Amino acid sequence: MTKSPHIVIVGGSAAGPAAAVHAKKMNPHARVNLIEAGEHIAYSACSAPYYVGGVISDFEKLIFYSPEIFSATFGCEVKTRHRAIRLNPHRRKLIVQNDAGEIEIPYDEIILACGARAAIPDPAWLSSKNVFTMKALLDAKSIRTHMETSRPTRATIVGGGFVGMEMTEALAHHGLDITVVSRAELPMPGLENAAQKIVLDELQKNGIKFISNMNFKPAENEMTILATGFKPNTDWLDGSKIRTGKFGGILTDARMRTNLEHVYACGAITEIKNLVTNKYVYLPLATIANQMGRVAGANASGSFMEFGGIVPCSVVKIFGLEVVSVGVSSREAENNALSAEVEVFSGFTRGKLFSQSKAIFIALIYEPKSHRILGANILGEEGAVLRGNLLAAAIRRGETLSDLAEMDFAYTPYLSAFKEPLVQAARRAMKK
Repeated sequence: MTKSPHIVIVGGSAAGPAAAVHAKKMNPHARVNLIEAGEHIAYSACSAPYYVGGVISDFEKLIFYSPEIFSATFGCEVKTRHRAIRLNPHRRKLIVQNDAGEIEIPYDEIILACGARAAIPDPAWLSSKNVFTMKALLDAKSIRTHMETSRPTRATIVGGGFVGMEMTEALAHHGLDITVVSRAELPMPGLENAAQKIVLDELQKNGIKFISNMNFKPAENEMTILATGFKPNTDWLDGSKIRTGKFGGILTDARMRTNLEHVYACGAITEIKNLVTNKYVYLPLATIANQMGRVAGANASGSFMEFGGIVPCSVVKIFGLEVVSVGVSSREAENNALSAEVEVFSGFTRGKLFSQSKAIFIALIYEPKSHRILGANILGEEGAVLRGNLLAAAIRRGETLSDLAEMDFAYTPYLSAFKEPLVQAARRAMKK
């Protein structure tokens, strides 16, 4: 590698800008070129549902850096409205399409960070002006504009996962009559059954209808949001012989290197190792993409960093509930040849004498022989996300029920429970 490599990064959002900034930080002499198909490069996609819901009123607040400010701040060249269409790894050339046609961009090192696209059950549905996906930043703008101009009174959310739940609450802020349609019998299919029922109850308490329908088709007279998952954006790489996994995402080593020389990949275009199962999974989350981008940028610039894998940890707000999933579910464990037991426990977040105390639900998942903690669902009005973060750290370290049962927690009745719910759940599981 030269001391002043030309590094081309394909894609914005969370991974691409992180790669660009870190590449330049680790090697100020590197020439860093960021290519983006759209018009925005650094923005908060995770905040987009809150723009739809009106919690965030100004669309521009979702954008961290304009291309011009990003370029001036970090010393990177930025090209927007340049869509990558082919990769020639043998000649180290990226072929992109812009308004003027096709152009070739040479590189010394290239980082593929072009993310994911919405998984659409039937692409023909998008021909209707009242059917929307929720993936790109401009999707949120289109939905908000449609609500302001067409004034819909009914909406259907297709998909009962994390994005579907976020969009349900967002549209509920506008007083719409909302139905959530899912292939699964209960919302949030990645959760344990008891946790799913709590989510269903929260939806129903807030006037949301939930139905399981395998043969759904959008109606012409109501707004439809497709929240049916994501697929890695790898179609344009056909013919490059880049190695992909069972979910269609690019496979990399710990340094974010692909099987192609001088080609790195990071973010939602990749699959990542789940440290609980030691298997590759597809988990397109911004926090993970940012971490991977930093590692890819450092290595492409000539430094050394590694990304060892993740303990899945996700949270969504569903009306009054924090809903957290950490590690793997009992179903995932069993599908990966891991024995799993589930301890279900309900406790309180503070001393019972205080009205501020809230109920909290925990489904603790563990291996019955080793007592290794595999995962958990945590649901409550407060304190769920912080407990989920703590468990993610414990799972990463390979901790057991006894480690959790002996863990020290701060206590004062106004702020915390005398008997920490996580400790109680672990102790009850150990009694079995």
